Amino acid sequence: INVDLPEWLKDAIINSAYTLSSSTILDEKGRFGIFEAPEVCPCVGTIAGLCYEGNLPIILFFPSLDRKFLEILASKIRDDGYVPHDLGLYSLDLPIDGTTAPPKWKDLNPTFILLVYRYYIRTKDLEFLREMYPKLLSVFDWELKQDKDGDGVPELEGSADTAFDVTPMKGISSYLTSLYIASILAMREISSILGDEENEERMNKLFEKARTVFSSLFNGKYFIAWKTEKETADFLLTAQIFGEWWAEILGLEETIDEDKISSALDYLLKVNGNVSQYCTPNMVKENGEIVNLSPQSYSSWPRIVFAIGWLGYKRNRKWIEVIKKEWDTIVKNGIVWNQPSRINSKDGKPEPERYLDHYVGNAAIWSFVHMQPSNGR
Repeated sequence: INVDLPEWLKDAIINSAYTLSSSTILDEKGRFGIFEAPEVCPCVGTIAGLCYEGNLPIILFFPSLDRKFLEILASKIRDDGYVPHDLGLYSLDLPIDGTTAPPKWKDLNPTFILLVYRYYIRTKDLEFLREMYPKLLSVFDWELKQDKDGDGVPELEGSADTAFDVTPMKGISSYLTSLYIASILAMREISSILGDEENEERMNKLFEKARTVFSSLFNGKYFIAWKTEKETADFLLTAQIFGEWWAEILGLEETIDEDKISSALDYLLKVNGNVSQYCTPNMVKENGEIVNLSPQSYSSWPRIVFAIGWLGYKRNRKWIEVIKKEWDTIVKNGIVWNQPSRINSKDGKPEPERYLDHYVGNAAIWSFVHMQPSNGR
C-alpha cells in the first residue's frame, strides 16, 4: 500500500478485504466463487455493478482463484452468448439471468470481457486468453445486438435490465455506454495480442462510433444519466463514467476525452459529493435535489463511491474527503467487517434495514493499491 496514503485510508483498504473470510467458497472440485451477500442475497459470483469485479484482492493476491471463477462462469454462458448474472443461489451450478430478469441485463457481457482481460494483464496467461477468445467474440456480439437502432451503443429497455435493476433506466445510458466502450477497448487489445487484425479494426470502428454517442450525452458539464427520444434524465449519476475506472485500472486508452472526464468528476464532487452529510448518493439533480426514483437513486453504493472517488482523487485531492465521509459512516455504523450494499443518504443507515450484508464489491477501495499493468499509464 502506498505509504503516503492517510492512516484511515490504509485502515479502510485493509479492513475492506473482509469478504475473503466471510464470503468466499471453494468446493471439493476446486471451484471458486464469492457470495454477493451471504445472508440476504447468497448469489455466488455476481458480476454486475462492481460486485465480483470490485473485489480486487482476489486478482491481486489469488489470480489462480480468479481463473477458476472465470472458467466456471464461461462454462455457463448461454447459447446466444449471454453471460449470466451469477452462478446460482448457494450454488456454482444454477446461474440466473439477473435478479430482475427478464429482460436480460445489458451490463454483464461487457463486464465479463473486462474481467477476462484483467486476469490476462495480471498474469500474462496467453493460453487462457486463447481459450476464452471464441467465447469473448460471442459475448461481445450479443452485446452489440442490443444496439437496436444502429447508433453505435446498446440501449436499455427500461425494465430493470442493469445492476441498477429497480431504477427504470431507459434508452442510451451513460453508465452502460461508458462500460461498453471500455469493453470495446479491451476487445481491441485482446484481438491485437492474438493477432486478429480484422477484429481489431472492427473494434476501432466501433470505438469511434460509440464515443460519438457518448459525447452526445455530455451537456457541457457532465454526462446525463440516460435519454430516449421522448425524455431526458438530466441529472448526475455517480456511475456516469464507470467505464473509465476499468480503463484506468487496466491501462487502456481513455473512454472519452480527458476534459469531459475531468469536468464530470468536478461536478460529481461539487454536487453528489456534498448533498449528504453521510454519503454520496447515486443520483442528484444539478441544483442539489436528490433523485427519488428508487432506494438505489437516493442511496449511495460505497463500491461506486470508492471506485469513482479513486478516479477523482487522481485528478483532484479533494475527493479524499468524499471517500472519507463514506468510510466514516461505515465506521460509525459499526459495520467495518460487514459493509452494506447501499447507505441511505437521508440518515446514513444501511439501506434497507436488512441490507445486503458483507457486500462483495466494497473492496473497490483497493483501487488505491495500484495494479500497475505492464501496458499501463
